[in-house]
Amino acid sequence: MKLSHVPSGAYYISKLNLTPSQCCTSSPDVNARQLKELTGFTAAILDDHSSGLTRVVNSVDKVDDINMKSKHAVVYRAIQEVKASLTVSPEVEYSLLPGFMEAFAEANPGSRVCLELDSRNSLVRIQDAILPVWEVDERT
Repeated sequence: MKLSHVPSGAYYISKLNLTPSQCCTSSPDVNARQLKELTGFTAAILDDHSSGLTRVVNSVDKVDDINMKSKHAVVYRAIQEVKASLTVSPEVEYSLLPGFMEAFAEANPGSRVCLELDSRNSLVRIQDAILPVWEVDERT
């Protein structure tokens, strides 16, 4: 018989009907884009912690129940893409700070804000002094 190897009570997947069944032992095949969206992957990638292969694979295995131990290339690719997006240059990171401090000074009239910018108009140093408005100051 053609299906004699299939135990009784089990489902058989034919090529015409490719749907999972009771005896299906396949695991999901995740690509790098899908891996980056998994909760276990995002929990394993932190700025100040190790984002090594073992840590990421174990996190995805425990949180999302997906075994990525044999998919080293996919995991490395996803880690590198996420780390590249996390890396921000200091010029970009601090570019909005002078405008924020000027808005802070305008919103808080009793405060003093000092910004030191270099020749490229980049922030070098910042100092602020938040002072209360005393009752005496309001009368003058």
